[in-house]
Amino acid sequence: MRHFFHLIAVSVSLLIMSLPAVAGSRPAIDVVIAMDVSGSMSGLIDSAKQRLWDVVNTFSRAHPQPELRVAIVSFGAPNYGINSGYVRIDQPLATDLDSVNETLFAFTTNGSDEYVARAIATSINQLDWSQSPNAMRVIFVAGNESAEQDPAFALEDVLARAVDMGIIVNAIYCGSENGSIAASWRQLALQTQGTFAAIDQSANVVAQIETPVDAQLAELSKELNKTYIPY
Repeated sequence: MRHFFHLIAVSVSLLIMSLPAVAGSRPAIDVVIAMDVSGSMSGLIDSAKQRLWDVVNTFSRAHPQPELRVAIVSFGAPNYGINSGYVRIDQPLATDLDSVNETLFAFTTNGSDEYVARAIATSINQLDWSQSPNAMRVIFVAGNESAEQDPAFALEDVLARAVDMGIIVNAIYCGSENGSIAASWRQLALQTQGTFAAIDQSANVVAQIETPVDAQLAELSKELNKTYIPY
């Protein structure tokens, strides 16, 4: 998981450094945390919540300091109703990170169907994303069932919409990286040039899967490290 967050940190730093300098403005970053809260996540949800909060902190510590907004979306709870695909927006995009922390760590699990595609589609279509052409737009989705089981929304179509809007979707699969279900989560990340990580259910450890941009990011990381002055 350390490698996962290193890639995120490097990506954020490089993106912000590449943005055109505009006097009096800060880089705009919109981050959506989409969390599976179904009953099958029992025993894993606490670990997933902590990792997602680490993601938020990674973005908040970027330099120059960004105009960071974070939203929370949960899915897989039966009381959300079938009409929503068991998806709920718990917090719209906002700058209040204390509220993000409170909302995220208050989640508990309950049994229902986990529609990953619906959670992503809801995030794309119902949140007030930044309209700035230079904004960074990112979704982190975490869950442990197949990402392709939504009966009404095709995952590939939803991800194509994300690409059109310039949204990167990163996947945190709560299960073994070698399991058959992991393939749909891996493809989810690859289709939007995102990153995939897996939390092993049996050992509660995290494995990192290679992505097409790893080599480039590693090389850029080396170049970035040369700009630091030891103190």
